[in-house]
Formats: sequence, C-alpha cells, structure tokens
Amino acid sequence: MTALAATMVDESGGGGWSGQPTAADNPALPAGYTYLAQFVDHDITFDSTSRLDRVDDAEAVSNFRTPRFDLDSIYGGGPKASPYLYNNNDQALLLIDGAPAGPRLAGLDLPRNSQERALIGDPRNDVHVIISQLHLAFVAFHNAVVSHVRSNPALRWGDESEFQTACRLVRWHYQWIVLHDLLPRIVGPETVEAVLTRTGKRYKAGLKLYNLRFKAPYIPIEFSAAAYRFGHSLVRDSYVLNSSNPSPLPLFSADAGGTDLRGFRRLPEPLRIEWERFFPGLDGAPVSPGTPASGTLQPSMRLDGRLAPSLTHPPVDVDEQRRSIALLNLFRGQALGLPGGQDFANAVGRKVGESVHVLTSDELGQPGPVPLWFYLLREAEVLGEGARLGPVGARVVAEVLIGLAMDDPSSLLQDDTGWTPVLPSATAGQFTIADLLRFAGAGPA
Repeated sequence: MTALAATMVDESGGGGWSGQPTAADNPALPAGYTYLAQFVDHDITFDSTSRLDRVDDAEAVSNFRTPRFDLDSIYGGGPKASPYLYNNNDQALLLIDGAPAGPRLAGLDLPRNSQERALIGDPRNDVHVIISQLHLAFVAFHNAVVSHVRSNPALRWGDESEFQTACRLVRWHYQWIVLHDLLPRIVGPETVEAVLTRTGKRYKAGLKLYNLRFKAPYIPIEFSAAAYRFGHSLVRDSYVLNSSNPSPLPLFSADAGGTDLRGFRRLPEPLRIEWERFFPGLDGAPVSPGTPASGTLQPSMRLDGRLAPSLTHPPVDVDEQRRSIALLNLFRGQALGLPGGQDFANAVGRKVGESVHVLTSDELGQPGPVPLWFYLLREAEVLGEGARLGPVGARVVAEVLIGLAMDDPSSLLQDDTGWTPVLPSATAGQFTIADLLRFAGAGPA
C-alpha cells in the first residue's frame, strides 16, 4: 500500500490558475464542485469509531450521521437539542458570527468558541476555509429562506411553523442541487437518467445495486470507502480565493505553520472567497453541466490516480502522523476488507446486467488485483477521460445518492405534487448552487 500511495502524487503542478486549462485540469468541472461533493459527503456520513490500524467489520461500522440529505450538519438536532447552533433572539434563525455587511457575507464567520473551534453540526466542515465558507453560505441560505417565508406565508404547508417550512424548502432545494446540478457533472447526465426517471408527478428509481436493507437508508461501504472518495483526485494544489489576494495558496502547506487554507481558526479576511472563482453562473453567464471553467473560474483537476502534493501532508487534525491522504484511503479500504477493483467491476456488471469493460493491468499501470479506490480513479481516467467517473464508479455513486433520497419519506423524490424549486433562480423551475449562493448573499452584488 505504501508503494502504491507513493505513485499517486501529481507532480504536474495544479497550483494557481492562469486562466487557461492545462492537460492536468478538468475544465468540465469547476473547482467548487469538489467541495460541494465534500459537503454532501459530510451530510450523509460520519464514522468516529473506525481506526486505520485495525481490521474493521464493515457491517459494524457505525454511521453517526443520518444517511439522508437532511442537512443535520447544519441543523444538528434542532433548536431544542442543539441550541448553540441557533440565534437566542430568534430561534428560527441559525447563528452567524459577525454583523451582516452586504454581499459576500463580508465580516461574517461561523460561530466559534474561545479556542476558535467552529460551533457546527460536523467538525469536518471546518477543516479548511473553502468548506467552512460553504457551510457558512448554507447557514446564511437558511436565514434568507426564513425571511422569505415570513414575507410569503403561502409557502407554508398545513400547520408548519415558519422554521419547519424554511427547513423543508432549504432541504428540498439542496436535494435538487445534488440530483440535478452536482450528480450529472460527476457521473454524466445519461447515468442519472438511467437510474432516475420522472413520469408526471412521480419519480421512479431503477436501482439494481442499492437495495433497502433493515427498512432504513444505509451507506454501502464500497461507496463511502472507495467510490465517493473520487473528490480527493479533484483537489487543486492551490487556489486563488479573491481579487485582493491574487497569489495562489496551498490547501495544506508542508510546513505546519505555513500560510495555507487550513481551518479550525477564525476566518482571516484575506481568505474570504469570491465564489464566482469556484462556481459558474455567478457572473451572469448561462449554466449547464457542460459549462467549462474559464477566465477567473478555476477548474478542478482531472479524475485520475494522482492527488495534489498538498494532500501528501494533511494537517494533524486530519491525521496525527500527517500521512498522505492516498495512504490513509488505501489503508482504510484494506482494513474494511473491500473487494479488489477488478472483482468489483465484474460483480457490478452482473448486477446491472450490462457488459462492463474491466481495466487491464496495462490500463491500470499496476500488475494484478488493485484496491477498489485506486481502480475507480483509474477507470475515471481511462474510460471517463478524466472528466467524470467511469461506468462502474458512476453507477455506484448515482445509485447510492438517488437510493438515499428515495429511501427518505421526507425527501422531494417522495413528494407527489410535482414539486419544482420555488425560490428565485436564474432559470424558473430550476435551482443550482449558484442560485443558492446568490440567494444567501454570498455571491457578487
């Protein structure tokens, strides 16, 4: 595992952004979707019990995050169970540190304790300033929706309170973003359409891999420990955050005290993000899953078997020994007893009932059976052309995300009214992450 992890370092650079894609860039996927995918992961999964130095029973691994798109990383247990997340003066509102100062949430941060730890539902959403500011944007989005509901009481259903209506609208617009904005970019629109269809007002999911188990939603270990870890390959080594600080900054520096984007601290003003550098649609241009990164809009890196140098030395909050993310992922897959990549690809083909191209040793660049996570990254590079997941990885990610939504009786996929987004957006009846950021006041004026 150590030898394989050593080969998984992208030495091509990926630092900063010149305005023109290089061979290592993935212009089909703007950089912000790397961190939207990470935010989604933190919303549905959290295991605080597994260790890399022991063999874990995959069936016994506890998921302490509800496996639903319910934003419990934002809401916690609600105002009564998690009062520290809410505004004492108005408990329909989530707490934000600082006074509103116009667009871009200038001067605002997540609420923090005296040791600068964020008071949020999931500590992982403070590991670096990109994910912490995205979390902050969702908090601001909820508060903006509360204000919108108060101005538009007809949005309330039945005996819903203002808070309950706001939560429903926030969650359903978020779920729409996951299913209609993020997922097609990661797996391809054709894979989404093969799994999820809508006839009239009802959704139907053609699930061949994900099945209801124990009459409750669940997270397959092949998803959480391999397929959905594709995002590590998308990470750029460094990013330009705003026009006032045009120098690219590494996500994590090799020097523990160096200048980088690490979190678990109050947000420095020079690290305030201009989101139009991460997501399309905030500069007035039309948005679609095929909208490429250009100009100041930074792309992600290609999906392949290589990770940015920043990820070879994560902060001690991630790993006390500061081992590479590649090595941690490989060790975790081994500890959980994940199947080899080639065996898993064959099994998926049999389950789906389709012929699957199983990568050869030459295509993998490695002899013999390879770890599942590595296999799916190489599949994305070889069969997905580095722009999206390959057929096996794409099917697993699509089925699990859609399956989780179908298994949740409160999700928009279980609504039978033909619901479509109702909040203001660039395109009526649609809603993207750019629309959310704009509505939250996190975009440009």
